[in-house]
Amino acid sequence: MKNALLINLPQYDTIAPPSALAILAAVCSENNYNYKFFDYNIKLHHNLSESQLVSLSDWLVGIQPDYNCLDPEVRQKLIDIWQQSMTPEYLQQFDVVAVSVFTVWSLRIAQLLLPGLRESTNATIVLGGNGCSSKFLDTKQPFDQWVKENNLADFVVHGDGEPTFAAILQGETNIPGVNDVPQKYDWDINTYPIPDYSQFNLADYNSKKVYVTGSRGCVRNCTFCDIAVSWPKFRYRR
Repeated sequence: MKNALLINLPQYDTIAPPSALAILAAVCSENNYNYKFFDYNIKLHHNLSESQLVSLSDWLVGIQPDYNCLDPEVRQKLIDIWQQSMTPEYLQQFDVVAVSVFTVWSLRIAQLLLPGLRESTNATIVLGGNGCSSKFLDTKQPFDQWVKENNLADFVVHGDGEPTFAAILQGETNIPGVNDVPQKYDWDINTYPIPDYSQFNLADYNSKKVYVTGSRGCVRNCTFCDIAVSWPKFRYRR
């Protein structure tokens, strides 16, 4: 069997394990892939001080508007924690590395870490999450454009990850919503696997609960929300 590494980037809550990784884990199992997790978000929460976490959060959400304004000590600690886990020796066991870029608040940490990830592995790199359809807060450059210009990933997924990631694992290339192929908005979520949390240690999180997928999209159309970019139509699991 082949092996996949599933990575979660901040900023994300610490209430429960990230559902994106659990969803991808279930897709891996359905496609005969072994998988391992690296929740970098929770790793930082266990290794940074409260003041460092505040500084990181301010930087990620754009309260500190300049990408280069992050405290140098915090920046170095982010890199050190990442590199201690993501060594080239560790990464060489994986055929696929999938990274969840959950929201626009994940873009700066992706900007910091993805160049080093590309240099450290020959694995197929897959990026997904709503952040992939967002723009950098300071330069306004689309994230997927920046990734493509710098050759930092093999696949950038927009929209539903279950069918697209499955197609990538199966060796397909012309996949709706992946790279430059137009997105498909009417996937049947009733066919999606149930998220697999079996390898997570729930003690690492604030509450012993997990997320499941009940729907995609939203019945509202709030001007401040970008969910319609990925899921313009509300769908629910029957």
